[in-house]
Amino acid sequence: MKRLLLVITVFFLLSNSLKAQAIDQTFRPVIYAGIVASQVDGDTYAGYSKPGFMLGAGINRQLSKVFEAEFGITFIQKGARHNYGLDSASRNNPANPFFLSRLNYLEIPFVFKLNYKKFKAELGAAAAYLIQNPPYVSTNNPTYMDDKYRNFDFSYIVGIGYKLKGNWSVNARLEYSIVTIRPYVTSYAGVYHGQFPYSLFNQGLYNNLLQLALHYRVPSKPTITTPSNAQ
Repeated sequence: MKRLLLVITVFFLLSNSLKAQAIDQTFRPVIYAGIVASQVDGDTYAGYSKPGFMLGAGINRQLSKVFEAEFGITFIQKGARHNYGLDSASRNNPANPFFLSRLNYLEIPFVFKLNYKKFKAELGAAAAYLIQNPPYVSTNNPTYMDDKYRNFDFSYIVGIGYKLKGNWSVNARLEYSIVTIRPYVTSYAGVYHGQFPYSLFNQGLYNNLLQLALHYRVPSKPTITTPSNAQ
């Protein structure tokens, strides 16, 4: 009997201690919007020259005082762009290249966040569906539809964030495709694939993008406790 009373006493002491350290573990809505600078690795162009935007909403949950998890549904613009050369030699060259691919995705990102004071470190992954496939590609020649793009893009996400006033925060992310979004074609035969073992992982085109977004986390409603009636 004494052991049972001791166990009950320890249980209540631990419960009170945990309640004193309790955190808000409710699911909280999040809305966000931002700008995107993207390129496609594996083509013959380089640079984050394709501007775009992202807009989405999600759910956030605090797992502990340090960790939280978040997933959402995002409309995001990816792709690549290479503008005409503006120097005199390029302007007089009939082969002066222009290239633009618009890849609009509906994406589901999932990230874990590590909090340190006002800073956040993020690590996660995303699955995206190409809304219009085949997409339009513009070059020096008339616009055409490229039917070799895959329907889905799977990426990893690495990011950092900073908490602003109230429930606002800003974050920057790098997102990179894990699998190819399009295999190489004949015109890309001269692309350098790298030496072994890098050539094993360079089998086509990959989305590569930077994001800068503003997030707003909807605060949870405070818990209202009703006092018990006096006896």
